[in-house]
Amino acid sequence: MKMNPWRPITNPLHLRRLGKLAEELAELQKAVARCIIQGLDGIDPATGTPNREALWKETADVRAQIAVATHTFDLPVLEMAHRSAMKYAQMEDWEEALKQNEHP
Repeated sequence: MKMNPWRPITNPLHLRRLGKLAEELAELQKAVARCIIQGLDGIDPATGTPNREALWKETADVRAQIAVATHTFDLPVLEMAHRSAMKYAQMEDWEEALKQNEHP
């Protein structure tokens, strides 16, 4: 098997864009975890920010960084939209199946 040499990204713009995307994803993960632990209507005791507000703001930040990364790295927009729609439909089907299997 031929090994593929590891070559880290060195382009400063690419590093910044991927780094910022990773940072925003981590912030969204934190907001999601807080919602799971405290509930959507809970409040961050350190900042006083409602969890629901943090969730939508961090989601918006991630969406912005995804748009920037899509443009920067020339990602296939139509294919991404198709995959997103497919994943959305799969989630609806899965949740419907879960509802049918729930006990009263």
